Amino acid sequence: MKKLQAFSLMTLLAAALLGWLMGPAGEKRLEDINLYVFVPSRATPEVAVIDTRSDRVVTVLKLGHTPDQVLVSEAAHRLIASHVGNKSISIVNPDTGETEKVIMLAIRPERMVLSPEGWLVAARDMTAGSVSVLSLQRQSQLAQVDGFKEPYGLTFSNDSLYIADRGTGKVSTIALAQGKVIGEIAVADPAQAATKGDQANRSYGISELTHTPNGRLGFCALRGGRDLAVIDLTEERKTKTLAVGRDPSRPWGTADGRLMMVANNRDRTISVIDTGALEVVATLPGAADITAINTGWFESVAFIISRSENKAVVLDLMKLKKVGEIPLLSGPGPGVVTPDGKKLYVALRGSNRVAVIDTRERKLTSMISGVGHEPSDATMARSNNYCH
Repeated sequence: MKKLQAFSLMTLLAAALLGWLMGPAGEKRLEDINLYVFVPSRATPEVAVIDTRSDRVVTVLKLGHTPDQVLVSEAAHRLIASHVGNKSISIVNPDTGETEKVIMLAIRPERMVLSPEGWLVAARDMTAGSVSVLSLQRQSQLAQVDGFKEPYGLTFSNDSLYIADRGTGKVSTIALAQGKVIGEIAVADPAQAATKGDQANRSYGISELTHTPNGRLGFCALRGGRDLAVIDLTEERKTKTLAVGRDPSRPWGTADGRLMMVANNRDRTISVIDTGALEVVATLPGAADITAINTGWFESVAFIISRSENKAVVLDLMKLKKVGEIPLLSGPGPGVVTPDGKKLYVALRGSNRVAVIDTRERKLTSMISGVGHEPSDATMARSNNYCH
């Protein structure tokens, strides 16, 4: 009888725990949001949620609109989904799938970034020349800053938000406490585009700004040119210009801050920069149409994701050489690496799957289905690849 009572008690406790984990009406509770990869659909109002322990879809969140971009905040335990056409940003509870708040804006949130601590969101509208800063605590807009020409890149660092303006070739500093521009750093002169040789007829402007993990240095490529600008963010001035390949795209850094990498689009190469010496230490084979450069396995390896060539080029960052390629089915978007640096997830838009790559073995280990139609831009609350 005592055994039966003990068994019944254990059963009740297990049922109670399951109910807490599943939430109301059997809904899935994401007890540790850092364990999940979120994959929005470009065709339907859904976000697939993958458990990195099993590499399976554990739930699909239904949104009120098809998201243009999704961010995940660990601090707020919330999803942030943009709707460009409706000029709004939605805050979603990932446990229940409920949209808690729709924040209406005066601008089109074409691109969003999340602050490192996870409580602020910045969004930009290049056409309007405006940037909005939102608080997830207040679930409201804190400030709208106007007067930019073509605000392209958004980068949080310390207590500031940096705006890379393609129209002016400058990086502007917004003080978050004041909600206004307090400084500008001249990076490039757009009027000099005609002096860039065979790049004269191509688009010319600065890329997104990527900073080192300590927030001291920023790196900004000159699109359509051959240069990479190094910026001292503490002193707010350009300190050096490095020669890279033709038509460089945005820089990507290692999580330890040791290296910065730039994909040179026209050369199909990767320039590797030592952030200590501030010198290009290697030029390695790359690919065309790079969506991301993801690093992993103790920052010893980089994966160059090519959308048009449907592959990941693998670079050994210790030996500074190309060591292989990983074929991907179709339309790979930007990848995301787990916090421990062991797995890379890449949404494959054309095949409705997510590829899983073992960063230590440097090989494709599985394909996850059930991620919705036209999955794109897999993301996590916390990643081995630090916020840029």
